[in-house]
Amino acid sequence: MLHEKPWSRVHIDHAVNFIGHNWLVLIDAYSKYPIIHQTTSTSSKATIQLLEEDFAHFGFPHTIVSDNATSFSSG
Repeated sequence: MLHEKPWSRVHIDHAVNFIGHNWLVLIDAYSKYPIIHQTTSTSSKATIQLLEEDFAHFGFPHTIVSDNATSFSSG
């Protein structure tokens, strides 16, 4: 199966105003490993900057799963 290795499918979402802060949450579907960023903005620009940091460290996943919120779409 295609997603039988770490970082091949990643689920992403924002947790807005959770415990008084905004968070970008990424979960690796294979290992269930979470990556959590506290952020002051849920804009596309801020989201892309954080994702670029993660992709530089872990590489690009084959599949990204999101709820298609505006911060996860190109326009």
